[in-house]
Amino acid sequence: MTTSAQPHDQPDESSEVPPAFGARSRARWRRLNPATKYTLLFVGLALVAVTAQFVLHAMNTAPRDSRAIADRELQVNVLAPGERVLTAVSVVRRSPIDYFRATRGELVLTDKRMVFLGLRPRDLLAPADAPPTFDERDFPIDTLIGVESGRALGGLTKGVVVRTSRETMRLSVPSSAWPEAQKLVTTMTNRLAGAHATGVRQESLQKIADNEWKRAVSAWRRPQYYTVRRGDALGGIATQWNTTPQELQRLNKLPDNRIRVGQSLLVREAM
Repeated sequence: MTTSAQPHDQPDESSEVPPAFGARSRARWRRLNPATKYTLLFVGLALVAVTAQFVLHAMNTAPRDSRAIADRELQVNVLAPGERVLTAVSVVRRSPIDYFRATRGELVLTDKRMVFLGLRPRDLLAPADAPPTFDERDFPIDTLIGVESGRALGGLTKGVVVRTSRETMRLSVPSSAWPEAQKLVTTMTNRLAGAHATGVRQESLQKIADNEWKRAVSAWRRPQYYTVRRGDALGGIATQWNTTPQELQRLNKLPDNRIRVGQSLLVREAM
């Protein structure tokens, strides 16, 4: 009696291991026609060239001594006579539209205001000796300004966030300058809190003054009476209240100029 051999070590076709991802990608690439392959290669090379051009453009238009140039402009043309710098921080501002052309400069806190002074990147086609141009923003120390630590450059770096009623400006701060940036934020926050407290106090005092004025006006508009004293005469009372004896007679229905001590006279009608 013969028994058929059972091939226990033969692999099952249903449990075959699928090809690796790299192998599948190479297989798809081999199946593409030559025109598609050349098109994809051209697009890839073009993207690399454009990226390299952006990087070179940024390197050529951002001077390395931008902080020194901005500091010289600050001292010569921006600060008012007697204005004193408390803290200055190197910052970078990038526009989402032109990300690779950064505006580099400094954020300065003085004893009178806060100033952002940035050196705008020069045009690649501009001559090398072209004068620098600056982006200057002045922020008064009042309750309409907000300054806080935050993120900049799409959340990639630490920065200082300046908020106004019109815009929110995010400035990137280098790691080496971050302690000075924190000092600036803390000092500015304390000064803004003081300005807010002063504003609240002035508003309260103004409300008190307004209420006093309203009460004075209300009292002035009410009818005024005078109590006759010993030695008073109708003419003297009229002179005191800037009126005439005839007017006092009319207001009080007096038949003549005779008055008596203790009599209450209407000296001015309600207004």
